[in-house]
Amino acid sequence: MNELYVIAGGRPLAPGGADEVGNKAWNLMLMAEAGLAVPPAFVLPVTLCPRVLDGGLSIDALIDRGIAELESLTQRGFGSARRPLLVSVRSGAAASMPGMMETVLNIGLNDETAAAMLRQTGNARLVWDSYRRLIESYGEIVARLPPATLQQAGADAARAAGLASAADLDFVQCRALVRELLGLYRDAAGRSFPQDVRVQLSEAIRAVFRSWNAEKAVAFRRLNGLQGLAGTAVTVQGMVFGNMSGFSGSGVAFTRDPSSGEDALYLDFAFNAQGEDIVAGRHQVTDADRLGRLLPAIRRELEIVRGLLERRFGDAQDFEFTVEDGKLWLLQTRSA
Repeated sequence: MNELYVIAGGRPLAPGGADEVGNKAWNLMLMAEAGLAVPPAFVLPVTLCPRVLDGGLSIDALIDRGIAELESLTQRGFGSARRPLLVSVRSGAAASMPGMMETVLNIGLNDETAAAMLRQTGNARLVWDSYRRLIESYGEIVARLPPATLQQAGADAARAAGLASAADLDFVQCRALVRELLGLYRDAAGRSFPQDVRVQLSEAIRAVFRSWNAEKAVAFRRLNGLQGLAGTAVTVQGMVFGNMSGFSGSGVAFTRDPSSGEDALYLDFAFNAQGEDIVAGRHQVTDADRLGRLLPAIRRELEIVRGLLERRFGDAQDFEFTVEDGKLWLLQTRSA
């Protein structure tokens, strides 16, 4: 049993399956093995969770190994001032616990890498919107600030601009909001938002491990008879951006209609959204029909994915995906 696994096509599967790396990472491994487009990732397995929570285990060397793997696979550098690598940090126990533990997106953004990403992509709105999202989620999940501490600033900025939410701000408005959020974070947390990306990642990983003992997660396990689980794994995955362009977005889909069981793809999708917007209910997911009209090739590809997933897993699937500038990426699947 290893202390670190890499998710990418051609990499070995975890011999302990979902019990070792969690249901989410195990299914990602199986999708990558099947040739589906899965962003590369590394996994800190379930067995590390109690040791990290007890404070008796340093995982810094494992994190360094994992990041080196992702840098090699993506040809990007974590904290690079030229081609920065950004990652998500996701939970995942052996049994699916949807919405019970935490996820942090856009780890690796700071003032320097934001400037590098802007030079590389030329997409100011992507950069400042992603930085805004990171500060807000990091403050809530990692620094444990009350959610309203930072989110209210975004709501106020959107209201002042006559917009529905902070996700609709233009890049000038979003850049100003980021500066405001950095000040609010410093005042509320008693320290500046970490500009060291290694600190960001280490703290985010520990926060996701910590969410195993969150009140809602403990209650979910009790109510569903899951008290025997050993803990959560943590998956650190290269970011793909549903907020990159007009040909980007995020969605969830079922390989069968969940209300009738009909053998037909059912999906919810929102353009210009990251995955957490969808699963957390922060966006109205009303763009499924528009997806078919504007990106018909993606709609056809989702039909192919539907069949592949059912054949690979032998059951109807509930899966999450992101479209980044016209390319489909699969982020999760589980039995529906």
